[in-house]
Amino acid sequence: MHFDLDEISDLERMAPDEIEAVKGLVSGLYGPFDEQVIIEGVYFWAERTPQMIYRSENSKYDLAICLPAFQGDNPLARLVHLSHELVHCLTPNGPPSFQATVLEEGLAEHAKIYLARQLFGEEYPDFDFRDMTGGDYLRAFDLVEELVSHEGLEGMRSGVRSLRSRTGLPFARLSAMHLSEQYINTPPALLDELSERFHS
Repeated sequence: MHFDLDEISDLERMAPDEIEAVKGLVSGLYGPFDEQVIIEGVYFWAERTPQMIYRSENSKYDLAICLPAFQGDNPLARLVHLSHELVHCLTPNGPPSFQATVLEEGLAEHAKIYLARQLFGEEYPDFDFRDMTGGDYLRAFDLVEELVSHEGLEGMRSGVRSLRSRTGLPFARLSAMHLSEQYINTPPALLDELSERFHS
């Protein structure tokens, strides 16, 4: 999705130190952000869903993120929304929107759920953090969990880091063949599912 900066510039912004902290957590899972990526800011808008947006039609690296303002005072909500959107920013697919694969959305859900457990598990000991997702997003998360069952948790994450480093490709360009070269213990049928487009 593309917005002119003027459309969001007057919105309330997230503190830069909070943004950097969550960026560090996400890059710890899946590797560094592409060095060309510029995240101009994280804003709180009236929409009820978060969104990574392209600030320029001429660059896929010039980004901003908008999070739901009605949850702006909820630290858990800020973490889960921001961590999900930051996965899409690691190496952006570029416009048009809705290119994400099942793997990409599954990794974004994995980041938000695992980081929420890590940082808020003691505060919410009886809460199943999987309940923060549903529908196709839960299916994508569960498919990534299947990948973990074959490769191990760190094997899955280090595989993502390796794929990104070796290929330089955004998630939308990672094919089942790319995945099979990295995840040798995983059935090809699962890799085929993970490489499919998330949005039909």
